[in-house]
Parts: sequence; structure tokens; C-alpha cells
Amino acid sequence: MMKGCPKCGRMVTKEEDICPYCGYKFAEIEKVYKTVLNDEQKKIPENPGLIQRLMAFYIDVLLMTLIYFIFYTLNPLNGYVDFLNINIVYVLIVFIIYFFYTVILEGSPLKGTIGLRLLNLQVVDEGGYQIGFAMAFKHNFFKFLNVLTLGIGYLALMFTKHKQTIADYFSDVYVENRSLEYNNKLFYANIFLRVLAFIIDMFILSLIYFGMTFIMNYLIVNEVFSNLKEPKLLVYSLISLIGMIYFTVLDSQGKTIGKRLFNFEVTNLNGESIGLIRSFFRTLFMIFELVLMPFAVLLVFTKPTKQTFKDLITKTVVVKKVYYK
Repeated sequence: MMKGCPKCGRMVTKEEDICPYCGYKFAEIEKVYKTVLNDEQKKIPENPGLIQRLMAFYIDVLLMTLIYFIFYTLNPLNGYVDFLNINIVYVLIVFIIYFFYTVILEGSPLKGTIGLRLLNLQVVDEGGYQIGFAMAFKHNFFKFLNVLTLGIGYLALMFTKHKQTIADYFSDVYVENRSLEYNNKLFYANIFLRVLAFIIDMFILSLIYFGMTFIMNYLIVNEVFSNLKEPKLLVYSLISLIGMIYFTVLDSQGKTIGKRLFNFEVTNLNGESIGLIRSFFRTLFMIFELVLMPFAVLLVFTKPTKQTFKDLITKTVVVKKVYYK
């Protein structure tokens, strides 16, 4: 293998550190190249930590919980299984579904369950390739070790080189980030200030809520809406609609009032405005995040892009606009 000398232009072997013809030191250009690479392209840690792994697991558990409630509602085994044991049977069925769900998706070209995919994670072998169904079966079988060790198997990823659990280690698989690059030219917003901006937005919506409640009570007292049976339900529905419109419309342009106060803006991964459709879905996932996954905010501490669950799914970021004179 040969390489060219940038000074004299002659070809030398790749192992040469100094050009034998002109004395040029190749280490100089390699140093410059590495500096440029580090400035232009930084990488997210290759293997995710405990918080991301638990979040992915939680998403999959939510899906299995939904399947359980479908069984519970339809009750297809009614009359075949004793009532006291029927819930246990449904739990066992859902557990079996979960086992093969993880085996099939981890062994498939998707390289991961829905929870893993939503968080941009994948399960691979040592070479970074698809693990196949046999290895996926082995991996999920060894997950029992994580449980039997009272969770110590999961905590092992905090101390292993490639952040592997006991199940990962014994089955020779790795969980890694699918997206390893991020735009380091954006200034990602501080999470604590983001929370404060959100509180300000919710305070504004609460003022609207109290105003609507006051007007509704006035109209009911004066018998304008005397036939209205559920006035509070109407107020809740209206404020929910207003909240959806508030976040969807303002975030589509980049800024709610709370974000504007801190000069924050919601953008896509390239720093551009996200538009109404993406903003609408971001608002939907924000509601889902608040109701079912409030601890998803911890994800921001695991990623340089400081993205929460809703940001990862909709491929958005919250950035601080910096202006240069």
C-alpha cells in the first residue's frame, strides 16, 4: 500500500512516517486531519447507557401491556379457564408473545424491537452485522440471567467496556446507537431552561383555562347554558384543543412564548424549521411522553443533542439561536 507525499509528490510506502526523499513528516498532516475531523464531525458514544436501554424496554413493555388489555377486554378464554386463573394465563400468553417479538425483531434486518428503533438503537454482533434468529433467541434466553440476578445483570453495562448486560456478554451481542453523527454547529438548549420554558407555556395555558372557566360559570349562572350537563368536560376539551394548536402552530415556526423568552427554537437536525405536520406529531408525542413516560426527560443527559423521546421520534432538536455581530 502506497501513499503520496504532499510536499514532493512522490509515492512512498504507507508505513513511512518521514518521506525518504524530502524529509516531510507525515504525522503533521495526520494531526491536522484529525483536528479538522474532530471539529467538523463528532460522534455520539457508540454504546448506549442504562437510561436509554431502560427507556427502550419500557416502550416495549407498554406495547405488551396494550396487548394484555386487548386480551382482557375481549376475554377469548372465557368459559375455558377458571376466572381466578384467567389473568395469569393472559400474562403468560403476553410473556410468550414478548419473547418471540424480541427474538424476531432483533434477528431481523431491523436489528431491534420497536423500543430500540424509536431510540435509534440496534442489536448487532461483534462486527456490527445483523445477529440472526439463532443468536437473537440465545440473547433473549440469557435475559433471564438479568432478572435472576435481581437486576445486577442490567447494572453490569455500567462497568463493562462496551456497556453490555450479562445477557449481551454471554450471547456475544452489542447494543449500539444507529445514528453516530450529529451537527455540532448547533447550540443545543440547556435542559433546565427548557423545563422552565415549558412551565411558562403551561402557565399561559392555565391562565386561558381559568379565564374560560370563569366565563363558563358566568354563562351557567345566568342560564345561558342551562341545558349543558357537563360544562367542565367542555372546558377541558376546549383547553386541550387550544393547547394542541398552541404548541403545534408556534413550534412549527420554531418558538412558543416560553422558548422565545430564552431564545430557543425547535428545528430539524439541520437547524431548519419543522413545519406544521412534524410539529403536530411532536405535540402528540409530547402528550404521550408527559402522561406515560415523564422520566423520558432523562434521555437528554445521554445524548449530545439533548433530545427527549418526542425529539428522537420526530427527528427534532431544541437549539439556542446565537447571533454574531
